Amino acid sequence: MKNIILMALGLAILASPACKGDSSDEGTPGSAVTQMQQNKYSVTTSGCVEGNCTDGTGTMIQPNGNKYTGQFKNGKPNGSGTAYWSISGDTYNGTWKDDMMHGIGTYTFGPRSQWSGDTYTGGWYADKMHGTGTYTFGPKSQFAGDKYVGGYKNGKKSGTGTYFWTDGNKYVGGWMDDCMHGRGVFSRKDGTVLKGTWRFDEYTGK
Repeated sequence: MKNIILMALGLAILASPACKGDSSDEGTPGSAVTQMQQNKYSVTTSGCVEGNCTDGTGTMIQPNGNKYTGQFKNGKPNGSGTAYWSISGDTYNGTWKDDMMHGIGTYTFGPRSQWSGDTYTGGWYADKMHGTGTYTFGPKSQFAGDKYVGGYKNGKKSGTGTYFWTDGNKYVGGWMDDCMHGRGVFSRKDGTVLKGTWRFDEYTGK
């Protein structure tokens, strides 16, 4: 049994639509806020129950029930693997680098999580959503069914992306720090369209 740390604790996760400029002229709930979910279990010893958890493929289980199955290098998750957090029931399936979610993967919030049912699939960099990805709000969320598809930077929506509301409204355009920011097009469910510039979720005009 080799003592190793399961994975890095910091994890930036999308929680609910909100922004400094929260609601635009369109009465939309704004963009989603990035919050930090930290799986702080203060457990630093774990056991390799199967395979090679140093340089190879194996399964490691911590005393608190956290579990990782996948590839290892230098005693850390590296390559492809799946993690399970016992307290929340959250799972991550994808690629890792030096104990951190890095590359492409899917994070699903478990039944005991504050954001139960929400999912994110896409790029990761050092445990943060980064690159291109899709975040979908689960059935228990107050934003159930809403979806964002587009760019992320350091855990926040940035670049170009599209937010879909379940009522049929849609925004396509620029984002910065989780806010609609820059040039964009807001399409209402009634067919009307508003084009122009947004600043932190507020429409500033053409």
